[in-house]
Amino acid sequence: MTRRLHPDNPATTGPMVPGPDNGVVLCALDDDYALFSEPQQRVYQLSPISGPIWLGVSAGEPASRIARFVANETGCRLDEANDYISSCLVEWEKLALLKQGLMEPIRPKSRSDESPESISATREIYCVSGAMIAISFPDSSAKRAWNAIAGHLRHGQTGVAETEITVGACEDGYWIAHQPGERASFGDPAALAVGLKEAVLHAVLRPRPDWIALHAAVLSSASGAIALAGSSGQGKTTLAALLSASGMSTIADDVALVTAQPPALRGLAFAFAAKPGSWELLRTRFPNLDRLPKYRRPDGRTVKYIQPVRSSEQAGAITAIIFPRYSIMTPLRITHVRKLNALVSLLNEAMNASQWLTAKGFVALSTMINDAVVIRMEYDDANTGVEWIKMNLIKAG
Repeated sequence: MTRRLHPDNPATTGPMVPGPDNGVVLCALDDDYALFSEPQQRVYQLSPISGPIWLGVSAGEPASRIARFVANETGCRLDEANDYISSCLVEWEKLALLKQGLMEPIRPKSRSDESPESISATREIYCVSGAMIAISFPDSSAKRAWNAIAGHLRHGQTGVAETEITVGACEDGYWIAHQPGERASFGDPAALAVGLKEAVLHAVLRPRPDWIALHAAVLSSASGAIALAGSSGQGKTTLAALLSASGMSTIADDVALVTAQPPALRGLAFAFAAKPGSWELLRTRFPNLDRLPKYRRPDGRTVKYIQPVRSSEQAGAITAIIFPRYSIMTPLRITHVRKLNALVSLLNEAMNASQWLTAKGFVALSTMINDAVVIRMEYDDANTGVEWIKMNLIKAG
């Protein structure tokens, strides 16, 4: 009836509050049902029978009508249907879903609970996913390394910024301060630039608690948006750079943002971090590749940052979510992914402000997945993969 998909965060007990809608939402993903409890920070899977029972209970349907539905769907007797419904209700009450016995855990206080202050900035201002972020740099080396990643997002040197991030120089390299009392150190400009990406992401998310950051590249065209999702090392960046060179607009190079109100898909449209194995392939699409400087990231990888041909702040409808997997031994193979599995995979690498998933954010993410084609693409040649995407997922015109 009910299967938990994720471990929970600790919550404190509190008074019982009737009603299945107290921070608990159910989303249908094709034939599957995912139930999310915001107070518990848990996701449960409901069966094709218990899912509609939940919907009927939350809508206040008469018990007799729900029982007839169960009997018709399963071919059981009416008394057996009533027994099954009763067992569902008992289990849901034990899990504190129908009568919410778990109150909201104590969350770490974040500035998302306060009104963001406008800071008059005289440094460089960058427009990232609609947020104005001012960054001050101690020297040209630090600024140059960051602009390799985000120079195309510069908005100017003066104006009003939502957040200011201060970069300072020290004996061992650089430090970043983006919240009072928080300071991170970096040994060289390349490491600093990577640290600034994380600092900017937190600055964007902090005042927006319903937004969810996904590990995905997103590109859009007139016919909709394509998301390339999954863990590192599967070829997402190479595919995204090639799609950018083919004319698609970059929404996100590696971090996509799902917004709840209004529902939309945004992202951090930074430069693509191309690794040496992709340089030969990308050189034909980006003639200036050989002139780009190399940067050694903190993870030891050498990359060149390729700025997107064009970028946009947000996409409309997302038409496809692709989980790519590059393998030199695997010719192009396309398989459909169960949407519930896609939800779990995306949540496994997701984050948001204070690591607290809201019901609104969960519904927005589930709706996005349910409205899209979800596939796994295994391939041995990135150009072949890009051509398949353009022919099958991007409508002409």
